[in-house]
This record gives sequence, structure tokens and C-alpha cells, in this order.
Amino acid sequence: MKKISATLLALLLVACFAGNVLAAPSVVVEDPVIVTKTDENGVAYIGQLVDEQGEVTLIPADSGAVVLTPIDAADTAADPEIKEKLDDAYNEIAAAPDLTALDPDLGEPLKEAITVSGSDVPVDNLVVRELFYVTVSGVAADALAAGKSVVVTMDLGVAPDALVIIMTRCETKWEVVPQENIKNNGDGTVDVKFEKLCPVAFVTGTATVTPPVVGDPTPPADEKKGSAWPWVAGAAVAALGGGGAFFAAKNKKKKEQA
Repeated sequence: MKKISATLLALLLVACFAGNVLAAPSVVVEDPVIVTKTDENGVAYIGQLVDEQGEVTLIPADSGAVVLTPIDAADTAADPEIKEKLDDAYNEIAAAPDLTALDPDLGEPLKEAITVSGSDVPVDNLVVRELFYVTVSGVAADALAAGKSVVVTMDLGVAPDALVIIMTRCETKWEVVPQENIKNNGDGTVDVKFEKLCPVAFVTGTATVTPPVVGDPTPPADEKKGSAWPWVAGAAVAALGGGGAFFAAKNKKKKEQA
């Protein structure tokens, strides 16, 4: 019993030491945002509509037709259904011991996504870093309903070589977005092509994260802006019997149970 207690204490000490923003089992990170881009004519846009032939129509930045709602802003969503769907997705993730527990059919698509990305992260080491909802309105919504896809650029604060997997929960079913629809731009932003819109989970791995040496006052930075070793804290909490610790952004949700 003493050995077990000592091990748990060591994990907790390393977790607490890892960074001054750390709050086990997760860490507060910046919300993802949609990036405004400019075409060759200097026209600002916040998204693209793509048809089956690959023809692209830009969504003007001043149209306000593309909105990203992170989980911690669900209470302020214009449509109550957005909040309801984000809450449902959040609760499922928080209760699951790993991603495949959400749906056994996710195992193979997740392995394929890891392989295509050139990573060797085990599926068990995948974690949800962000949960949000992307919505479109006006002409963009009509185009999506007509079969076009929507491409948006989001600032997720990822490293150039970071594993990026996107999952969606449409009509209560979790699916993995094909890797050919995801592009890590190398500057912290990611392009994602959506064929339908619903709650979105940004998933990454933990293989590149190594615990800091105890006594080192400056632990290396994780691949996400503002994060510092959330996985170590998660492991400690899991060892203490906490569930759903793989949801790294769990503490971001402002509406916590008292």
C-alpha cells in the first residue's frame, strides 16, 4: 500500500510541478478561432464552399456566415440546439475511458488516420484537446444543404509536425474526418473540409510528450498554446480513480457541477 501511495504522490507532484496553469486532469488553453484569409485580389474570406468538381466559392469575411462556438461558450450560442448537442458530446467524451469507447467502429478509422499522418501514436494515447461547433448561415448554409463542402481555417495552436485528427458527432454518431480533408499549415492553423456540420472534436496524441525532470523549473512546452503537460496530470487523476481523464479540455467548460 505504501508503494502504491508513493507512486500516486510522485505522479501528482510531477503534475503540479509541470506548470503554473495546470489544473488536473486538464489545462486551460486558448479557444480555437476561425482565421480570416485574403485571396490574390485582396478579398478577405472566412471559408470556402467546394463542389464535387472542386470549384471554389469564397465566403466573405464580412458576411458573418461562419461561426465557431467552443464548448465553454455553449451557453451563449444563438441556437439552443447547439448548446444541447455540445453538452451531449461533452458528456459522452467525459464519461469514456478512451476514444474507442465512444463507438467501437472508431478503432480502424483512427488507426488509419494515425498511419496516414506518419505518426506512431497508439490509439489509446489519443486525447480530445478541443470541442466546438462550426455553423454556417445564409448562402453558405444553402450551398452545404445542396451538397457542397465547407472548408474553414482554424487556429488550433498546433506544432508543424503535430498529429491532427478531427472527429464529428452528427446525429449522435461519432465519425473520423478523412485525413485528406485536413491540412496542418505549419503555423498553428489547420484547414478542415466539412461535408456536414455538428459538434467537432480536435484530437491529438501524447507520444511526443515526455515528463519533465523533477527539479527542472522550466518544463518543455506542449504542442498546444498555453498548455503544460496535461497528460501527466491526467495519468495521476486516472490512477486515483477519475474517469474520462483523456478529455484534456475538460476544465475549460465553465458550466461545472457544484
